[in-house]
Order: sequence, then structure tokens, then C-alpha cells
Amino acid sequence: MGREVAVVMPVRNRETVLPQVLDAIERQTYDHDDIILYFLTHDNYDRTLHILSRFMERNAMNFASISIETMDLGTPPDKRDAEHRQRHIRPTMAWVFNRCLMWGFNHSRDFIFFLPSDHVIPDDAIEKLVMVCNPKSRRRVHVVAPLDMTIERNDDGDVVDIRTNVWSERGVNVRDVKWDGKQKVLEAPYVTGPIFYHKDVILFGARFRADENEDSTFFEFDYIDKIKSHGLRVYVCPGVVSEHLLCS
Repeated sequence: MGREVAVVMPVRNRETVLPQVLDAIERQTYDHDDIILYFLTHDNYDRTLHILSRFMERNAMNFASISIETMDLGTPPDKRDAEHRQRHIRPTMAWVFNRCLMWGFNHSRDFIFFLPSDHVIPDDAIEKLVMVCNPKSRRRVHVVAPLDMTIERNDDGDVVDIRTNVWSERGVNVRDVKWDGKQKVLEAPYVTGPIFYHKDVILFGARFRADENEDSTFFEFDYIDKIKSHGLRVYVCPGVVSEHLLCS
């Protein structure tokens, strides 16, 4: 029996990108007998729940376990307006995110992989992240994130733009770091997108909080600061690139 990974995902109205995200999970090279999956979905007005249910039926024997929790939280449609999101969307998102983390803490022996529902990870992502996330190593890696990149493509599928907001502690944009296969992780002031934790991080008070700044889209700052206040470090793994899909 290997080290167990709970992949936890909050999902809402993601029918346009969810099949790609789920296909990437299905292709993971890490032993599926050591992967448990948890999807928390709420207030959908599209085919998200249907897509999740079909995935569960197709993979019932392909993973250690698959759980889907559905809720009616009364969350209105996301208007993508800053004031509307601050008042109606973000508080619910923070609560849902935290429920996902606690589910992973209560059900996984070893790791929690918080995976947003609009991110596609490479086939060997979990395999590599398990290797580098080691609290007993010299760097004491409790938290590590794939390199979060938004890759914009044209109608032909060609890449037209690549963006990332992650900077290393040395002030270098991680996208510009030359990956030579040797440098496994870089310490970072913050991380966005998918995040891979050793489950003990939850004991240090790692929680999501809706940012009071309505111009900010980052929920991560509060709990990353909480983790760092206990002397833990946060890393990004340039060798694992997570593609942030542009949702319609």
C-alpha cells in the first residue's frame, strides 16, 4: 500500500471544461488504488452533476473510492462583477473550499490535493508531487503547488499567450526559471490554483478565507500566511505545469 492522496474538488457550473479536467485525473500514472476522489458540487444550472455522475459510473472500480456530495446553498449565478462576487460568491466559495480540505483531512492517510475544477494537470502530476512533498526532507516540504499557468489558444488549438502570477522568493517569475530536471521545487511567497498538501498542514490552521479586497481574486493569501506563521514553507514545482482553462 502506497501513500494515499485525496483529490478534492469543488465544482459548480463547469460543463464546458469539466470533461478535460476529469480526463486528466483518469490518466494519472500514480497508482489509482492510492487515490481517493471527492467532488463537492452545488447550485448548478448546467450539466455538471451529470458529467460527474457519468465519470463516477465509468471509474467505480478504477480508484480507491469516488464520492460526490451535492448541496443547495442558494448561491446566485456568478455575474463576474466585483461587488456581486464579494457579497454573494466568495463567502460561499471559501466555505466550500474549506469543506473540501476537511474532507481530505478526515479521509486521507497522507496527502490532500486541492484541485480547482478548471485546471488540467499533466499525467504524472500526482506522481511527481508525492515525490517532492516530504515534511521530513531537508527543505521540510509541507505545501507544494504545480506551476499555475493560463494558456490561451486560438480556434486551431495553437498557443497564443501564456500567463502566470507566481514569483519565487528571489523575485524571479517562475515561468522564466529554466527547468533542468534537477531543481524540484522553488520557495514561493504564495501559490495559486491547485495545491498539494501533507495532511498535517490542516492542523496548523490552513483554511480559505474570502478576501476583503474586492479587487483581489486570491483566497490563498490568508491560509498561506497562517501556514508560514508556524514556520512551514510553501513551494512551487516548475516540473508540473497546471493549465488553467478559460471558462466561458
